[in-house]
Amino acid sequence: KTNIGIAELKKRMVAAALNNAKLPRTVTEVPIKFAKLLDHLSAKMSKNGGSFSISFEDFANLALTKFSIDDNSALTAKELFCFWGSLFELSNGDLVLNPQQLADV
Repeated sequence: KTNIGIAELKKRMVAAALNNAKLPRTVTEVPIKFAKLLDHLSAKMSKNGGSFSISFEDFANLALTKFSIDDNSALTAKELFCFWGSLFELSNGDLVLNPQQLADV
């Protein structure tokens, strides 16, 4: 109610925001295999009109055979891609390769 300390709080907030050292949980390091898998899926979507969706089984098989990503890591990649909005998981478990298409309907 007295606004005592507001100026100091503002100064510390600005210093924290401008700090070059990243705060924990603000930087995500992604294995290169995950990035290559996502690039491959993006290319698959754009080639020949592209596929609308793939099953998780096909996703995991692609991850394993082409990028040597095991099943557990494929699940992690799927969750990460869905969190980012790069993929969307339908109620039947299929993965939509371009979630924007759902919004355009």
